[in-house]
Amino acid sequence: MNRLSLCGKNLTISAIPAGLSLLRSLRVLSLNSNMLEDLPEELGDLRLKTLDLSENMLERLPHCVTKITSLENLSAERNLLKALPNEISKLNSLVSLKVRMNKLKALPQGITSLASLRFLDVSDNKISNVPNSIRGLKGHLEILHLHNNCIKRLPKGFASLVKLRRLVIDKSLHNHPEVESLRKLRTFVTSFY
Repeated sequence: MNRLSLCGKNLTISAIPAGLSLLRSLRVLSLNSNMLEDLPEELGDLRLKTLDLSENMLERLPHCVTKITSLENLSAERNLLKALPNEISKLNSLVSLKVRMNKLKALPQGITSLASLRFLDVSDNKISNVPNSIRGLKGHLEILHLHNNCIKRLPKGFASLVKLRRLVIDKSLHNHPEVESLRKLRTFVTSFY
């Protein structure tokens, strides 16, 4: 078995058994729409490619997730996350990170160490500052969603994100000098919220 979906549409799971980690061939695990507050540490032993934790009750990203170095797609949308751990930098294979609609106030410095990251969605949070270190994603980040946060300005060097082809930001940032200098954008979306 390489795929397992324990979505809460018909179930509402509040805990995952540690024995799930015995499914060594598992590559895709969907645990969305449940009542999960944590995950068993043993899950970090799996070689998952995709993990969907969306629509749960997670206040923090479980430590075991940062141990899944094979992870390419991580979705933790619509939770109660207040912060992402700096250890997220260990997820070297991560291509897509979706953490919209949480309670994030900042991005960890470690996020810029994600050498494979191409898609980042941190929209609908409480982020007030984009770190200068975002420039570390310049060689590979293609899609960035920042809208519906508390961001008043973008950091110097934001325009160095030369691979960016889609940017979604609040209308108040539309004429920001760092945004205007991004010429490779195929899609530029301004949120009106």
